[in-house]
Amino acid sequence: MAYQSGTQVIKGERAVIEVAGKPIEVFMLPNGDYVYSQASACESIGKDRNDWSNYLRSNKGSTGRHPSAETPINTLEDFAEPPRAKGSTGRHQGTLVSIGRTRVKAINDVQVAAYWSWKSKNGSVEAEALLTALVSEALARRADDAFGIKKAEATYEQQTTTLRLDLIEHAKAQYMAGNKDEVYSTLSETEEEISLLMVTIERLKLSIDDLDNWLMRHKDSEKLEIAENRLKALLGVPVSKVAQ
Repeated sequence: MAYQSGTQVIKGERAVIEVAGKPIEVFMLPNGDYVYSQASACESIGKDRNDWSNYLRSNKGSTGRHPSAETPINTLEDFAEPPRAKGSTGRHQGTLVSIGRTRVKAINDVQVAAYWSWKSKNGSVEAEALLTALVSEALARRADDAFGIKKAEATYEQQTTTLRLDLIEHAKAQYMAGNKDEVYSTLSETEEEISLLMVTIERLKLSIDDLDNWLMRHKDSEKLEIAENRLKALLGVPVSKVAQ
């Protein structure tokens, strides 16, 4: 990737990718590099879309040191922040990507990782769960490749999403049980309850997707009846009401 100083405006192409169940905007720049929406990076771990600015202001780990022969890299944040222009005193804000008439604030992959890592170290259960799930997926992909195992992209995504939800659910269950020493969390109990509810909703969506895929594969009436019973058991209501 090319590191640049200051804020640039660059035309790019836009796509949306799923990362452990979280949609993230990605942009391809003319030189082939990828950058990611600041807002998406923040919202993927349950933070406000403008939390990147808070991170830059409060991140004590980043001291402005950058890769060089004279200055070793001591933290991920040091590496992630691009070099400043000579004489510049401002913090790097990222890249402005132009999509038609819209401009989107974007950051590169290392900056996204640095932001998530810093949030994880400072109490974000969602950030820690997302990072852990992504590392697990990266290892699993390479292990599968080594043993010649082929899986669909959707399979990896679902496994990663499920692991992320499992990790959040476990951590927040510990928090709600009063074992706060085991959970690096700064959220209030009300926020925890809301977050647990969102995890439950995400799990329900995954279950419905599984049933939908199953229905597509089994279209005869006998198996449709079995599927209807499974859906009733899941939602507690007749299929006819769900369709309405």
